[in-house]
Amino acid sequence: MNIPQIAQRARELEARVLTEDYQSTERDVAEARELVNQYIDELERLERIAKPYHGTDIEAIADGILERWHPQ
Repeated sequence: MNIPQIAQRARELEARVLTEDYQSTERDVAEARELVNQYIDELERLERIAKPYHGTDIEAIADGILERWHPQ
């Protein structure tokens, strides 16, 4: 399951659980736990397959992005 699919399922779970007079169940908790685990697994998978930026100063790029959004 990819991150957009995980996010969609999380929104569906949240909408269901937050409705008035809904009693959360152990199944809801288990589903939430599973979504968190799938999210972490997907982030780790993406981290493993991401190609490093050889010869690129990642910190300089990050600083440039931050400076653009939050000029000092």
